[in-house]
This record gives sequence, C-alpha cells and structure tokens, in this order.
Amino acid sequence: MSTTLTGILSVARRLYIVHSGDSRCYRLRGSTLNVLTDDHSRAQLEIDAGTMDREAARKSPGGNCLWNYLTSDYARLRPDVGSLPLEPGDIFLLCTDGISDAVPAEKLKQLLSSRVSAENICKSLIAAANEGGGGDDLTVIVARFGASV
Repeated sequence: MSTTLTGILSVARRLYIVHSGDSRCYRLRGSTLNVLTDDHSRAQLEIDAGTMDREAARKSPGGNCLWNYLTSDYARLRPDVGSLPLEPGDIFLLCTDGISDAVPAEKLKQLLSSRVSAENICKSLIAAANEGGGGDDLTVIVARFGASV
C-alpha cells in the first residue's frame, strides 16, 4: 500500500509544507493562484524533461505512477519540505489529484475567492470535480488565514 501526503502547519506568520506524491497544495493570495507543490509522478517527470506537454502527460498511460509516495518502507521516502511567509487573507487548498485533474485552475480560483464557508467551498469543489469527470478520489481541505495570523 502507498498513498500521497500533503500537509501544512502554520507557526506564527510562517507556513510549513510537507509533500510526497501527486496531491497538491495551492495558495490563493489576492487574485493569484499558485501551486506550491510539485507532482511526484511519471507524467510530471516527462513534462519537466520537455518530452511531453501537460495535456499529453495527463492522458499518458502510466503517467499517474508515482516515484515518491508514503509507504511502510520509510527508507525510500523523500518528502519535499519547505516553508513560506503567511500574509493575512492567504487561502490554501490541499487536494488530491481527483480534484486538481478535474477542476480547471480558473474554477479553483473562483471557488476559493467566494465569500462562503470553507466547508461550502469544499463541497463545491467536490461537486465541480464530479461534474468534470473526477474519476479518482476526491479529498479536499481549505484553510484561510486571517488578519490575526
């Protein structure tokens, strides 16, 4: 068995990220949506090497095979670990590839920008992924950092 892991921890005005696999962490700051993690998949290796574009890699058989993931063989795990400063109003989205593959970035941005609860944003993201053909697991977390951060 293996799985992906993408987690965040806020301490004071800093966000720490740990990541392994192809789940993702996004940050919406103002009107800019950024992906803060790199997919640890065969498809991403092909994209990084310039041998495949994103659309071809998405459709590639075996492209979703992971080269780095959480498993009981701890000796082979090589998680990405990093940190960045937080700003009031930052919104973070942690999601599995069932969300990121099925929901276009503009839709992610639109839903994250809405003034509804984080719970309702999560429900909307799952609905959008299902409408977009999300055939994989659909796991999502939304975290907002306010002025008191």
